[in-house]
Amino acid sequence: MFYLALTALFGAVVLLGHYHYSIDVLAALFITHGVFQMSCWLFGRDYALFRSSESQAVPRTKGTSRKTPVPAGAVRRATKPFVLHIVGEDPAPGGQPTGGS
Repeated sequence: MFYLALTALFGAVVLLGHYHYSIDVLAALFITHGVFQMSCWLFGRDYALFRSSESQAVPRTKGTSRKTPVPAGAVRRATKPFVLHIVGEDPAPGGQPTGGS
């Protein structure tokens, strides 16, 4: 709701300041939505990845948990660490970068 109010406010400022034509300000809302929908269609996997990481950043309420319950005494395996490789760099057999030039 806050963003809609700001959109109306800045639209009015642009129109009253004679910075754009009325059709430009009105069409910008539809063009922006169209570009967003096309980018979701063209880059669907990237958008899904973005939305999944966004939900992890949102704080949970007190009663909910993101992790699945683990029985007492069960051993959990550590996850494999993320390694960023430089383009053209050959990884060593152990998964670590070679560090060559």
